[in-house]
Amino acid sequence: MVQGIAVTEHEQQVLAPLGLTAPDVTNGYRVDLVADGTDLMEATLGFCAQDYPSEEAREARRRLVLVGPAGENPGILSEAVLYTTPAAAAQALDELRTATATCDATVPITSDGAELTVTQTPVSDIDLT
Repeated sequence: MVQGIAVTEHEQQVLAPLGLTAPDVTNGYRVDLVADGTDLMEATLGFCAQDYPSEEAREARRRLVLVGPAGENPGILSEAVLYTTPAAAAQALDELRTATATCDATVPITSDGAELTVTQTPVSDIDLT
């Protein structure tokens, strides 16, 4: 169970043990479900502001955030996704591999009406196979 949220839907039960879990954290930290963390209208993949057609093949998602003892957000998230088929999951990984290989590291984005420049760096020690 995530802080105050009982997992009842089958898809959420499948995803619940993946990503951050309460046993992963200590010292007053907790894991919370993000407000829109199960909403399929929200994107899962967004690295480098590229398109991800595999988003249409998601059946469920579960985005969690690490919350500090005083309610602060240290910026650590995890997301588990259930796709319609193994091929759809493989497509998502292929799209992510392509994005990391072709990304312009400096991406302008708009947040609350202001343009920001974000430098995105792929983590090289994560195996995307």
